[in-house]
Amino acid sequence: MVSGVVFGLLPRWMAEPVVTTDLRPRPQVATVAAIETPVPLPSPRVTTAPSQAVAPAPAPLTPTPAAPPADDAWSAAVTEGLAALERGAFDAARAAFAQAEAARPGTAAVVDGLARAEAGSRSLALAEHRQRAEAAVAQEGWRAAVGEYDMALRLEPQAAFALEGRAQAALRAELDERLEGYLGHPERLSSEAVANEAEAAVARAAEVRPRGPRLARQVAALQQAVVGARTPVAVRLVSDGRTDVSVLRLGPLGSFKEKALDLRPGSYVVVGTRPGYRDSRRTLVVPPGRSPEPLMVRCEERL
Repeated sequence: MVSGVVFGLLPRWMAEPVVTTDLRPRPQVATVAAIETPVPLPSPRVTTAPSQAVAPAPAPLTPTPAAPPADDAWSAAVTEGLAALERGAFDAARAAFAQAEAARPGTAAVVDGLARAEAGSRSLALAEHRQRAEAAVAQEGWRAAVGEYDMALRLEPQAAFALEGRAQAALRAELDERLEGYLGHPERLSSEAVANEAEAAVARAAEVRPRGPRLARQVAALQQAVVGARTPVAVRLVSDGRTDVSVLRLGPLGSFKEKALDLRPGSYVVVGTRPGYRDSRRTLVVPPGRSPEPLMVRCEERL
């Protein structure tokens, strides 16, 4: 009967939860142990293919400033070039724009800047040639002026000042050289044809305006030279009375011991002949406005 009671109560006991009055927390042994003693994980193994190996870059010894960007270099060069154009430093402007071209080729600002630098440099050179040419003209250095105008025309073939200036300077240079040619060789004026040419040059020079001091001196000196070349000068020839004397361009004078002649300035050849003797040949130079020393002409060397 007791067993029947036990078996009858057994299902109710198992179905009801067990209630305990001990409310103290119980330690979580396994969890605490896991936290306090972590299990070490195996280190991952990294394998690098030989073709992908990269050597570590060496650390720089000293810090290096970074180069400015190309746009910054271009802007700085263009700014420098424009400033140089403003102050008329065209060589410096050309150099600055060349740097800008290297930083950024083919930009419109650089092309325009280089063109302006070139034009300014050419204008400056033209002004310098013009200034030097005008200074040469003021000093009557006509050939030097022609040279300066020629250099200006090589820079600008249609430069009006150079075209006009060269034409005038060339005419004056030709006249100057012609006058100096007569004055440098006055003996040529003994020829009437040369004297006539010199006279025409004097007349032409006398009409030139303005007339500087150099041209005025040339005109006055050549006028005097032409007059002197046409004015005969007294000349004395001396011989032995046995030599026949002749003057080339004039003719024979015969034999004499002394003879006076009036000859135009110039150079003359005097020839003496005598049978059985070697001919004598002398040169007589007659300067303008002054009688030369007497000239001895005689044959003394036997054949």
